[in-house]
Amino acid sequence: MIVTMRYMTGDIWNLATELDAWVVVPTNTCVRQDNKAVMGAGMAKDAADRYPGLAENLGVHIGKFDSRLYVSNPVICLPTKHNWRNPSKIEFVEQGCYELLDLARILSSVGDARPILLPQLGCGLGGLNWERQVRPLVDSILEGDRFVLVTQ
Repeated sequence: MIVTMRYMTGDIWNLATELDAWVVVPTNTCVRQDNKAVMGAGMAKDAADRYPGLAENLGVHIGKFDSRLYVSNPVICLPTKHNWRNPSKIEFVEQGCYELLDLARILSSVGDARPILLPQLGCGLGGLNWERQVRPLVDSILEGDRFVLVTQ
């Protein structure tokens, strides 16, 4: 039996605190001259404001691994585009979802069963269409009730 992803409504940051959950933050792969990741809007800005040092650490990570997940408890940064000015790419969302699935397996293997909360990846400032482009992809990859899609 396939267990599908759960859906919740609310503020993702409040839910993360209530559920002691991981939070997926859509990002880009731009790095400023001071080697900090560009996290100037949306959830990325919220995360950078909440977790000092995140932009610096993500910037170093991007320099080494480009468009791969970056994990810094309780944040999981998932790049949806290269440049913050451009629209998100569905290929980035797909790659990120497969990496999230692998990460969930690794976390489970070390006893971390916390929920993983995610927004509508690439659909806010990234401009992708949730129902037509992203939801079918996310639903087909992120099976299991550990993944929780949060809408406002």
